[in-house]
Amino acid sequence: MPFAPTPLGRLFLQHFGSGPPVTFWHCLFGDSSIFLPVLDAVSHDHHVVLVDGPSHGRSDPWPHPLSIAACADAWVQALDHQGVTEPAVFGGLSWGSMVAMGVALRHPHRVKALVLMSTMARATPRRLIPQFAALSLA
Repeated sequence: MPFAPTPLGRLFLQHFGSGPPVTFWHCLFGDSSIFLPVLDAVSHDHHVVLVDGPSHGRSDPWPHPLSIAACADAWVQALDHQGVTEPAVFGGLSWGSMVAMGVALRHPHRVKALVLMSTMARATPRRLIPQFAALSLA
């Protein structure tokens, strides 16, 4: 089943290939399809799990503020629901990288490695929050 229930609503997951698990979370305003161009290169010897974050792609809408911690927990819960319980490579782009770092901090036993693309390791500066809010209304 492609959906996993989490405290942030149902997350949409896609599975490809077999082998050790690798999982990806996308950037804000994107969805898991951004990882399709690298899928063939990774899924030939890995079990790849692509995740659509809350209110993105085919996941359920989430009308409340999101935290990195809540997203990290939801990612692990979604994988658990899908039977992916061994340590995995967690990869992300931008927001997804921040969530992947959250998984590493909150669930270190689940992380084999991190793939962090276009990220920062600190919270979004308060001065940028209105800009992100304006983008979400566009």
